[in-house]
Amino acid sequence: RPLATLYTRTLTSWIVQKRQWGSLIRKAEKRLKEITETEKAKGKGEEKALEAGLQAALKVIRTHVVKRPVGLGPFKFKTWKARTYIQLLKNDLFFGRGREIADRELGPFIEGVIFKIYDSQGGATSALEKGDIDFLWKGISHGFVRDLMQNPDIKVQHTLDNGYRYLAFNLRKAPMSDPAFRQALAYLIDKDFIIERILHSLGKRIDTVIPPGNTSYFNPNTPAYGKGMDRGRRTQEAYRILNEAGYRWKKPPVDSHGGIQNGEGTIMPDGKAMPSVTILTPPAEYDVEVATAGQMIQEWLKDFGIPTLWEPVAFGSLLNQIRNEKDFDMFVMGWRSLPIDPDYLKRFFHSSYGYPMGRNYTGYSNIEFDRMVELQAQTMDAKARRKIVLDLQSRLMVDLPYIPLYVPFRLEGIRIDRFEGWIKMLGGIGNTWTFCLVRPIESHEGRKER
Repeated sequence: RPLATLYTRTLTSWIVQKRQWGSLIRKAEKRLKEITETEKAKGKGEEKALEAGLQAALKVIRTHVVKRPVGLGPFKFKTWKARTYIQLLKNDLFFGRGREIADRELGPFIEGVIFKIYDSQGGATSALEKGDIDFLWKGISHGFVRDLMQNPDIKVQHTLDNGYRYLAFNLRKAPMSDPAFRQALAYLIDKDFIIERILHSLGKRIDTVIPPGNTSYFNPNTPAYGKGMDRGRRTQEAYRILNEAGYRWKKPPVDSHGGIQNGEGTIMPDGKAMPSVTILTPPAEYDVEVATAGQMIQEWLKDFGIPTLWEPVAFGSLLNQIRNEKDFDMFVMGWRSLPIDPDYLKRFFHSSYGYPMGRNYTGYSNIEFDRMVELQAQTMDAKARRKIVLDLQSRLMVDLPYIPLYVPFRLEGIRIDRFEGWIKMLGGIGNTWTFCLVRPIESHEGRKER
C-alpha cells in the first residue's frame, strides 16, 4: 500500500553486500521458522508465535560482529582499534568522484581519514588546540568555547543541533506512571536557567519532541509548562497539580499563605511515603551539560519535597539500563541528528517498540497515539500528514513520557590552517558534503598537507 515514508525511509534504507550478509540472512530465516513453529507447538497463537520468531531472527543479525565493513561511500575501511581509532582510505571507485552535483565538484580530495576516539571532551578539545586533530566532531563543551575562539588557526562553528536533550520517565513504575506527577515536574524544571547558566545561552528552549530546525513538522504551539514564570509561580502550580491529585506533605512546599518553602515528606495518593527516585545521566566527562542538568533537576525536586538522587553512569552501562533492562526511574539524555521525516515518533513512542532494544524506553502506551502515528505514515497528502504530526506532538506534551529540555547549538571546532572545504549544514559540519569536499590548503612553504 502507498506510504508517505517511501521516499524518506524505504528508499534510504541501508544497502548491504549480498556476499557478506546472505549467509547470515539465511541463518536468521531458519531461526525465524524454528522458533515460530516451536511457539505454535506450545499453543501460542499465530501472531505471538511469529513475533517470538521475528525477535529471535533479529537477534541473530543484531549480535553479528562485522569485522570488516564494506561500503560504497567516498572512503573505504582500512583498520580499527576498539575505543581508539578507525582509519578509512579514499575510495577510488566512489560513484561521485569527479562529478559535479549541486554545483559542487566531488572528491574525495584527501587520502584518508583517521577518526580518533577520546574519553572526554576536554581531551578532544586539547587535541584540537595542539593540532593533533583537524575537526572535533562530537562537539565542544560550552566551557571551552571562548578559549578556542582566541586561536586564529581554529574556527568554532555554531549550528543548531537537529536533536534535543530531554528528561524521560519510566512509566512502568510509580510515581512516574502518574501524569500529574510528570506535569508537576514539568513546572518545577527551569529550562531557561539550564540554557542561561549551564549552556551559557548557547541553546534554545524546546517544548516538543521535534526540534525547531525541522520547520516542516515543528509544532511551536504545544503546552509550554512554566514558560515566563518565576520560581514561586512554578512551585505553586506544581503544588496545585499534585495537591488536587491527592498528594500530601509533612511540610508542604507552599505554606498556608502561598509562600514558598522547602517541602518535606511527600505522601502519595495511596497513603504511602513517596520512594526515593533516581535520575540517571552520563558522567560529566562524557557530557558535562547533560550531567549538570540532571544534577540541577535533582536539586529542584528535593527542594519541593520529592526524595531524589542523581547518579552519573558510564554511558555504555546507562544504555544497557534504559534499553535492555528498562531498570530506571528517570534519565536525562539526548537525540542527535534526527531525520527530517517525523516517522521516528513511532519508534520512540508506539507501544509496540517497548520491547528490549526497542526505542520506546519509557514504556509509553496510548491506543489513540498508536493509531494516529500509524496513520501519519499512510497519509500521502503532505498538509494532512503535517496536521497529524502536529497533533501527535500536542498529545505527547500533555502525556509527557518525555520532558524536552533544550536544543543545544552544536559547537564544532575545525582547523582552518591546514584544510578548507568544510560545509556547514543543519546538524553540523560532519556531513557527506564535507567529506566529499574538504581538501588541503597550501602551506606557507607551498606544500599541500594531507
